[in-house]
Amino acid sequence: MSVTKDIRIKTGASTYDTRDIGAEAQYVDVSRDSNGDIIEDITAPGVVVASTEPLSETLGGLQEKLTFDATPTSGSNNPVTSGGIYNAIQADAALSPTSEKPVQNKVVTTALGNKIDLSVIGSQEPIGDVPSVPYTTGSYLVGSDKKLYRVTQDIAITDTITVGTNVVEEPVVVGLDRIQPIETELVDVNNIAGAKNFCPNKATTQTVTDITFTVNSDGTVTVSGTPAASRSITLNDGGLMMAKGSYTLSSGTSRVVLQAKKQSDGTIIGRSDSSGGYPATFTLAADTSIVFTLYTSGTSAISNITAYPMCRMASDPDTTYVPYAMSNREATSQISNCANSIDTIETQINYSIKSLTLSRSTLPAGSQVTIGTLPSGGVYLVSVNLRLQSGTFGSGIIVSPCEGIIQNNHDYGQHCLIATGGSNINVHNYASSQLTLHSGSSIKYIKLK
Repeated sequence: MSVTKDIRIKTGASTYDTRDIGAEAQYVDVSRDSNGDIIEDITAPGVVVASTEPLSETLGGLQEKLTFDATPTSGSNNPVTSGGIYNAIQADAALSPTSEKPVQNKVVTTALGNKIDLSVIGSQEPIGDVPSVPYTTGSYLVGSDKKLYRVTQDIAITDTITVGTNVVEEPVVVGLDRIQPIETELVDVNNIAGAKNFCPNKATTQTVTDITFTVNSDGTVTVSGTPAASRSITLNDGGLMMAKGSYTLSSGTSRVVLQAKKQSDGTIIGRSDSSGGYPATFTLAADTSIVFTLYTSGTSAISNITAYPMCRMASDPDTTYVPYAMSNREATSQISNCANSIDTIETQINYSIKSLTLSRSTLPAGSQVTIGTLPSGGVYLVSVNLRLQSGTFGSGIIVSPCEGIIQNNHDYGQHCLIATGGSNINVHNYASSQLTLHSGSSIKYIKLK
């Protein structure tokens, strides 16, 4: 049996038509007001529903007139397809540097769980030995084996770093594979800077009471003897001006300690074994002249133990010893000082001897004449060498401005004087006859300043 349904279609301001909309239709009504009238802004006049088609087909044409967005779009009044909504709310299953979608909670949790705050990771430390700085529980350090360790209990600078006791290895750390490349890059920076070891060793082999310090060609020091007390040698008398920054001391042995102190007042600022409360890593707040010393620790016999005195940048985890070399900064300063010294020496010794052309060849009897004039400016050392073509000096002549008498019975006389620039070289002939100068006569001078 076919079931029919009627629907009223508005045909005018207050007129309606009832149509049979087919057996498949459900009862369709429209919004009405309190009087039972259809609300016009919801059902407009002229809507026609064919009585011979099912409701699903009849209303299907209305959907085709709508515009759907494939994805949620800002500012659009269009409806969005089901698939568009589904895709828009899907969260990424992995972190991405380009995606703008949300990320699943479990993905974020996993990613954060594999990250470590780099600010709590210390410098490379020797496993089985004392640290360069103290560590607190929960912080991290990189061991000399280049593995990352988490500190499980506080470590003082006098405590030994022991795996399983106060540190445990962290096997999985995101980004740990960058430690070696960064270390390599740091070494490259040191090489470019021209230095890794900032501790110069200018000491000579010597015996201090009961300990012999043998200074080797590579800057290392071999120590031997049985010290009744601590013995020491200074590595760089006069100090080394070091740039502000943080540095780490090391000597390669606990029996021979490298110590750094300020040259200005002798204040100790660091020791390689961190003894006496002086840390192996210290910071200079400003450029400071530093004196390095090596001293023995303990009173038991020391049998040819070699110390490797080194002061490196604190950011450099590599403890491998290299001999001291000047940094670019220090080398530049030294070269500049040498250049200034060379200029000074050149000014002092590289004088050029020059000659004046004599302005006349005869010296009238009893008269003073000018035979040459010095260049203007400066002070000159002048040598006046006079030879006679004929006659003798007789009673002599006076050469001025700094007067001196040349008097002999020969045909040759020499006089030296100091005169200012622009001075005339005058000769007064006291002889009773005119003197004729030989072509070998000369006036030579050197500018003193």
